[in-house]
Amino acid sequence: MTTIKSLRILNFVLFLLHFSSFVAILLLSKSKDVNSNIIIYDNQIQPSVRNNSSRFSVFEKGEVSILNLISAFFLITSLFHLFYALDINKIYSNSILNGTNPFRWLEYSLTATIMILIIALSATVQIFDTLLSLLVITVAIMLLGNCIEIMIKQKEFFIAKMLTFIAWILQVFVFVIIGKQFVSTIKSVNEELKKEKDPIQIPDFVYAILGTQLIFFSSFGFIQLFQLFKAERGKPQNYLTVERNYHILSLISKLTLGWIFYYGLTQQGNRTLAPQSTSSTS
Repeated sequence: MTTIKSLRILNFVLFLLHFSSFVAILLLSKSKDVNSNIIIYDNQIQPSVRNNSSRFSVFEKGEVSILNLISAFFLITSLFHLFYALDINKIYSNSILNGTNPFRWLEYSLTATIMILIIALSATVQIFDTLLSLLVITVAIMLLGNCIEIMIKQKEFFIAKMLTFIAWILQVFVFVIIGKQFVSTIKSVNEELKKEKDPIQIPDFVYAILGTQLIFFSSFGFIQLFQLFKAERGKPQNYLTVERNYHILSLISKLTLGWIFYYGLTQQGNRTLAPQSTSSTS
């Protein structure tokens, strides 16, 4: 049976695992010759009144280091687990016993957003405005998750269902955008680069990450769906068990993303993660 004490112990173990991963990624990335930078592009449509046409320009906005992003979500997660484990002034335990944990949803709004950014970049979603939209939507999904928990606690099941429906629609939209770009890139790579003597192919580990993270992100939603339907039927789950399930799934999801990515990048060496170029089209 899950208790506050066992949850605090679990959180301390999770703090150690995530913080160790943070330190390890930092140290290993410095000792390996790895290129984890991906270019972010911006675009601009320049209409021409004279000939009733427009010019679509794409230009570099900056670079993002995937390893730095991985380190960031490991560090943020570890600090939140340390906060839970210490349970200063019983803030964490009182929240859990009250049947909600807004701190977890706050953490997810940060870490899940970083994870979506990593996934999107690995799928060659590199336009700044598109990335920003995906990040804002992900934050909204996490905040909806907190609202759904509150509605379940207040037995406002119809509102909880509506919010759940909206959250799932948004999550599907995020992965559709990422998937659409990834499929487009696959087609482009297969058609244009196969003619080269040493073609740059999308790394196999990217496929693994996209598949596993789709499953994991969906699983978070299923935990809450199960929580909602059990409560609606008058047999609510022990919220301590719900909290434990979220923590374990979060651990598996983050370790999978972080370490598969790190392993894949080390195998790539100096090769870029995805085909990148600057261009300007009319």
